[in-house]
Amino acid sequence: TLKSLGLLVEEQRTNLLTYSEQLGNVSAWVLDGTTITTDTIVAPDGTISADIMTTTGGNRRTYRTVTKDASVITYTFSTYAKAYGYGTLRLYFDSGSSANRIEVTFNVSTGTISSVASAYGTFTNAGASIVSAGNGWYRCTLTGTSDTSTSVRPHFQLIDVSSPSGVYIWGAQLEAGSFPTSYIKTEASQVTRAADPNLTAALGQPGAGTIYVDATVRSGSTLATSGATTFAATASTRQKTAVAYDAASTRKSINGAAVTSSAGTQGGSNISIAPGATGWINKLSIYPQKFGDAHLQALTA
Repeated sequence: TLKSLGLLVEEQRTNLLTYSEQLGNVSAWVLDGTTITTDTIVAPDGTISADIMTTTGGNRRTYRTVTKDASVITYTFSTYAKAYGYGTLRLYFDSGSSANRIEVTFNVSTGTISSVASAYGTFTNAGASIVSAGNGWYRCTLTGTSDTSTSVRPHFQLIDVSSPSGVYIWGAQLEAGSFPTSYIKTEASQVTRAADPNLTAALGQPGAGTIYVDATVRSGSTLATSGATTFAATASTRQKTAVAYDAASTRKSINGAAVTSSAGTQGGSNISIAPGATGWINKLSIYPQKFGDAHLQALTA
């Protein structure tokens, strides 16, 4: 919907794919039955840097190999795509053998997943999503867990056997993690984006008060204080949390639910929001008085 979700807070991630906007760079990418026409139209970032990938027959794929250690690692592979006459794009990654892979097929004309994400062989935990980025662009995402091989190969594949057919494509990203983060542009080297710092606010009155936060947290906690009291969030769910505290007790309500007590008192002189997590903070309020239970429920309903 392109509706604002709030202040974005992200963890550290690395885009493992070099030349992320230059799929025509044959020193990095293998063109196997495809042609890349570079810098054709306006990309999602507003620059004229999007490519067209079209078929020339054969395997109709563009791919590359990324070296990894032998650990079993969950990866997220993503790109922005837009229909170019033909709108079907398959994303998959394997270990060098197509028998062990994660794959999904998208229809970027309609913004839908046309075949569900699937895992084969020694790969597991397949998942996928497609999200509108405006102007006919979609961010297509594939997630899955690799095996103990020492390489992973992300592929873009065109399904239509006719020639020419293709899609606009931009912003290739492969990152270790179970969900996509903001796009990280690369050129000759991999690029790491540092974790966003915790959003920290001083409590107006350390002895007593009420803290309210409206956030969607993918991992980690909604709130933590210098007194080491934390309040867990439900992953990928928008959550309104209100915590009232003084020296005697700590009371909380989440999404209008009945108020419960937490061990210990809130204490401390500051509050961190979504500490060590990734997600969106929509609203934060700090009140210099301890609200009653009914007020906490009303605030979070």
